[in-house]
Amino acid sequence: MTNDIRKIVHHGIRAERAADKLTVSSSARGGFTSWHKRKVIEVSAPMGAGASARTIRIHEILHANNTAPLRKSKIHPIAINAIEDAYVHSVYWPNSMPRKANRDCLATALADARTIAPAVATGRAEAWNTSLLVALRSMSMVRRLGSHKQIDRLKARILPVVGPIVWERLSEILQRVLSRRNKRKAYAEFTALLFADDGSEFDGRGKGSTGAATAEPMRIVKLPLTENCNAAVRRLSLARSGARLNRARIVRAVANSSTVGLFIRQRYLAGGTYLFDASGSMGLTA
Repeated sequence: MTNDIRKIVHHGIRAERAADKLTVSSSARGGFTSWHKRKVIEVSAPMGAGASARTIRIHEILHANNTAPLRKSKIHPIAINAIEDAYVHSVYWPNSMPRKANRDCLATALADARTIAPAVATGRAEAWNTSLLVALRSMSMVRRLGSHKQIDRLKARILPVVGPIVWERLSEILQRVLSRRNKRKAYAEFTALLFADDGSEFDGRGKGSTGAATAEPMRIVKLPLTENCNAAVRRLSLARSGARLNRARIVRAVANSSTVGLFIRQRYLAGGTYLFDASGSMGLTA
């Protein structure tokens, strides 16, 4: 049975992409695809039964047939894996797939989301970075094949771990991977969400800091800025003449014999700037 599945995987890879000595190996969990001189030399995936095993085999075949290996890239390996995983599921998952294959993929995505470490464990760089990879991959699967109800289920699982700002950033990155032209931007934006990958546990303090440790370390996040401003918003403006007195200025006006700031009038002023503290302590909604 295992040998038959290996043959199916082998035949699923296009001839022009496969190396002459392409090998298909079995893995206990997860999979990978290896290249040499832009040819696929090895595909590893679970060869057993089950929704996850079947989905991983299709996933690796999609990589083998569509992913272009990066040459000497300085991009973080987890960022490469995350963006390429999301790309093959968002763009190359065939519309002609049987319903069973689509159900397998959705079941695998929701099951993977349940393996994401709770928020208290993401203070460690490895746990946080892996959680982001799994989150983006699961989002790509569910948004490609799932219903609004299934997307809400996925969001309810991921949102408490990564927070609303990172969830929005992952959603934006997922939109970028729909276009090959924007994949480079997706790499950069996903990398910006990763913690320093030095193998040590993040204790919430910077180098040389003596501050208290925290399970939710600070990080720089670019806000989506999706809310439009109303250029015709009504504001108050102090003026030298007008219809209303500024009572706080009456004594000063009498003492100095000056009407500067004595009157208040309402007028429409175009434009303006809002400055928000994005640290999260204010609890602002959109």
